[in-house]
Amino acid sequence: MVSRGKKINILTHALLLASTLSSLSAWAETAFTKLDSQGKPLPMFASTWDCVKDNKTGFIWEEKTSDHGLRDKDWTYTWYDTNVSNNGGELGYQDRHHVVSEIVQASTCGQTLAQCNTALYVQTVNQQGGICGFSDWQLPTKAQLATLLSPANATATEQTQRINTQYFSLLPSNTWYWSSTTSQQDHKYAWLFYFDYGKADDHLKFQNFAVRLVRGMP
Repeated sequence: MVSRGKKINILTHALLLASTLSSLSAWAETAFTKLDSQGKPLPMFASTWDCVKDNKTGFIWEEKTSDHGLRDKDWTYTWYDTNVSNNGGELGYQDRHHVVSEIVQASTCGQTLAQCNTALYVQTVNQQGGICGFSDWQLPTKAQLATLLSPANATATEQTQRINTQYFSLLPSNTWYWSSTTSQQDHKYAWLFYFDYGKADDHLKFQNFAVRLVRGMP
């Protein structure tokens, strides 16, 4: 038989958990704003949107598509950057084809680019009118990607962080996303994040992973 004291203790914990979950839900609702193709705010329950504004950091993020066009969620890219101040002396690769010749050039991004690499994707998006009325998109830094992860997006039993799928709903099956940050330990590697479990890791630049662009100061 459960004593009166234990019942009160259990009730207290239950109320605390309910309050915490309510707070996390409220945080999720106010942390982000959906934007339309012109960059104008949309209602929280809008069914389609083009960008997501992080109201805490001020960053605006690309929302992916599932139309097999330029910004499709399933396309992947090699890491490539000619900026010597950022690449550590290792430019990366312009296409997976240059590493594995059996892979048809531009096939990993559905032939939407001449070569499937991060730099060309950023350049093409900006040159073709941008997204949400902006044409200053960039590959996010490691620090910027980290801001998308929160324990509020995980279940109560998970000791991890996840991306908010209410706002970032179009995710590939393999949710590794490139950052623009070269590894300081080995410049042949660059950092990326796994949005399903909040894991950061560095991988060789010739590998193929997804990209989600951002605008705003790092």
